[in-house]
Amino acid sequence: MITPPTTTTPPPQLPTPPAWTRHAACRDWADLDWIDPTPQQARHCRVICVDCPVRRECLGAALIAAEPWGIWGGLDPDERADLARDSGLPVPNALPSHGVQARYIRHGCRCDACRYAHAIYESQRRHDKATAP
Repeated sequence: MITPPTTTTPPPQLPTPPAWTRHAACRDWADLDWIDPTPQQARHCRVICVDCPVRRECLGAALIAAEPWGIWGGLDPDERADLARDSGLPVPNALPSHGVQARYIRHGCRCDACRYAHAIYESQRRHDKATAP
């Protein structure tokens, strides 16, 4: 039996994390939510960051990437945004979720979910205008 030739594409490789991440204090705290922490978790994350040997590298990477989420280098997104503005770096900007009016209007997303959200918003706006006294 003759088998057809196959082409196998290797699976995409995830980028290798920077070497400094091996020394990050947060590696031992996987149970904390570093991306969307509660206020109590954020305080705990900050305490861990205080003595982290790679805090500067972590903060620098978040600033360069304009990371809009979580605690990086001991700072939250608002604190990083202030520091980025003062340093002339890109300011973190988190986009609203798909399927909301703001994503359609402010960010120009035209996916089905955002178009639907915009249609609902416009329909409600027209209804409210028509029924206003």
